[in-house]
Amino acid sequence: MATEDPRRLGGRVRSDLGRLFHDLTEIVQPVYSLDDESVWHPYGDIYETEADLVIKLELAGVSKRDLAISVSGDQLTVTGVRRDLGEDDAKRIYLKMEISHGRFSKEIVLPDHVSREDIRSVYKDGILEIRLAKAAKKVVEVKID
Repeated sequence: MATEDPRRLGGRVRSDLGRLFHDLTEIVQPVYSLDDESVWHPYGDIYETEADLVIKLELAGVSKRDLAISVSGDQLTVTGVRRDLGEDDAKRIYLKMEISHGRFSKEIVLPDHVSREDIRSVYKDGILEIRLAKAAKKVVEVKID
């Protein structure tokens, strides 16, 4: 009996777990809401470098003109719209529907050590990258009376 290559098995297990977590996320944070308009939440990565906090959001099919980024207090919000490019199809019978369309929103709580003023963003190939510079740590010397 042949055994499966552990690397291949590990990749398959990771893929299966990724799909499971995606499905569970949809249950906990569904793409629909109870009001008339749908809101979906794009997937993203957040990490730090020596100089920046980096936020990357997956926004395939979203036009740059349909994106907005705002910061209020300790929260960064990205909003926008993914338009349905197949609107001209008179009649559709979906066999599978996985691409979310309509309004979206992603809210990220910012840590205290990043600047709210030094923010840069680039949108390329469906990935929005936002960089917030880390604030310089201030050392305060306290006079002892």
